[in-house]
Amino acid sequence: MRLAVPQHRVPRRSRSPSITSRVALFEERPSQSPRSCEQMGTENARARSRPGSARRFFEARERKRQEQASVPITSSAPRDVAIAALERAARDPSNSAAFEEAIKNGRDAGVFTFKLKEYEKLFERQRVMSHARQQLLEAVESCNIELLDRAIQHCEEVGLTPEDLLHARRRHRMEKARRKLHEALAAESESKLDEAIKGAKAAGMEESERAVLDGSRALAKLRLADGMRRALEIRLRRHIDLLRSLIVEGEACRLDLETLELARSAVEEAEQNVQEEELCDICLENEANPLPCCGRTDGGGRICDGCLANVMQLHGQCPFCRGRL
Repeated sequence: MRLAVPQHRVPRRSRSPSITSRVALFEERPSQSPRSCEQMGTENARARSRPGSARRFFEARERKRQEQASVPITSSAPRDVAIAALERAARDPSNSAAFEEAIKNGRDAGVFTFKLKEYEKLFERQRVMSHARQQLLEAVESCNIELLDRAIQHCEEVGLTPEDLLHARRRHRMEKARRKLHEALAAESESKLDEAIKGAKAAGMEESERAVLDGSRALAKLRLADGMRRALEIRLRRHIDLLRSLIVEGEACRLDLETLELARSAVEEAEQNVQEEELCDICLENEANPLPCCGRTDGGGRICDGCLANVMQLHGQCPFCRGRL
């Protein structure tokens, strides 16, 4: 019969407790009130006075706490100074360099992110508006209607005030009027020139400007040519008087001497054989009287009895101004 050899066992008390037993032991402990800072400082001081590993343990823990401090405690004074600088820059956002520097200093001083975002939005809006103003200035200096159109539209989209666009809009109207004047000069049309000159004056162009002067001279020259033709064809007193007034207008516009001398010669020639009786402006044969609906002095409005009867029979309107008879 074999005897069992007893194995040597470590006493239970000397074994190191397992993790489960540690957790259970911790849960069985009665809840303790949190220790104050003074109590913790007293315990740490006692632990440092102990010889051996306990003192080294507490010293290492203290060093670790100091190294792991991620957010240093800083004073709020630099942050307040940065916020004050941001507020000053926001009151005068036209100085973009100072505004950008204030935002950078605020970021370095730890200004809250939501505040920085507000100022960054304001700075970006001001930067876009400054760029739009620069484009508008270049368009005004170029005197290009298409560039002015695009620049004004872009400035309206970014939010520039009507006061900022006032000068550009005036320049835009003047350039359009100048272009219309050039087109009327090229067309050599009396009605187009008259309309273009009126539009140029309404747009703010001075009468002394070259484009307006050229248009006025061309219009006076066309009217003089028409007046000379009418005065020589139908030598009536009213036609001669109209030609004299057109000569005065031509002198005011500083027409060339050759054209003015030609008009004066036409007046002298028409004065030699003036028809005192007023002829009908339709048939140019019979004596006529001015119509009560228009009675113009610069041509038209004179009709004989036979032509008047025909007009009344057809539609009952004045053949010159289309007014009801």
